[in-house]
Amino acid sequence: MYKKLFTLFFLVFFSTNIYAVNSSEKMMDAAYAGNIEYAKSLIEKGASINTTDDNGFTPLMWALYKNHTTLARFFIENNADVSTKNNKGYSPILLAAQNNNYEMIVLLAIYGADLNDKDANGNTVLHYASSTGRKEVVEFLVDQNVELNIKNDFGKLPIEYAAENGHKDAMDYLVNKGAYVPHYKYPAQNVRIPDTTTMIVGIK
Repeated sequence: MYKKLFTLFFLVFFSTNIYAVNSSEKMMDAAYAGNIEYAKSLIEKGASINTTDDNGFTPLMWALYKNHTTLARFFIENNADVSTKNNKGYSPILLAAQNNNYEMIVLLAIYGADLNDKDANGNTVLHYASSTGRKEVVEFLVDQNVELNIKNDFGKLPIEYAAENGHKDAMDYLVNKGAYVPHYKYPAQNVRIPDTTTMIVGIK
């Protein structure tokens, strides 16, 4: 009798775990492909919205990484974790910042994401925004009182990335809001400074 009960327990346990694994993989597939209807059906059947794969990615992370905005919004509005990080140290808001996705950055902030979050190299959301140069993202972050003069692990400020990539509007805005303009040393630092009046400040 005990042997039969043990066998039954093992079969139920095994089948339950197989279902959980398959369900998790299917959720990741739906997120990667941006298939919102498939994701909804999986969640209705009990799939976890916060499941993770071997790289620490959640469905929300994959949706943001692939820039599937509609699906990412669905996940966020249905209690997806906006603060967890994958194995490389990227959180959802950092993935949104990498894609320069203004809508997702704002939505994640509304749902409690940390706008001063850092990746494994110390880059903040503002570092990414300054690098890509989308002014409305930079303005939003500054309006939310993010740290303007925070350095990453390479000693680089957000404004330096704006300078390197020639984003004059972003640079001007950061300077006007009090960002520190470092003294570049040539030729030790191979940084191209665009010809703007604001960038003359503090440069020798």
